[in-house]
Amino acid sequence: MTPAQVRWISKASAQQRAGRAGRTCPGHAYRLFSSAHFNDTFPEHSPPEIVNTSLEGVVLVMKAMGVDKVRVCISAVALCVLARTPWRAAWAWRA
Repeated sequence: MTPAQVRWISKASAQQRAGRAGRTCPGHAYRLFSSAHFNDTFPEHSPPEIVNTSLEGVVLVMKAMGVDKVRVCISAVALCVLARTPWRAAWAWRA
């Protein structure tokens, strides 16, 4: 079982959550961190979820489905994440 990790959110996520306050009825967003901490240490955006996700379960499901070249699939996805390109672009060279 993969443990949950507690970490700070990104600036974009914090701003989106604050924008939800008061959308349907009067409301306020209370931040439990200082503006200095927000400006100095928070990343602009969160990393892609695949970077934070354990792939053991995905590999086991793919093996159970009969996918023989799991390493090729996982490597292509990892390269897309590192290069920050859409995953479909990495498969374009196969066509």
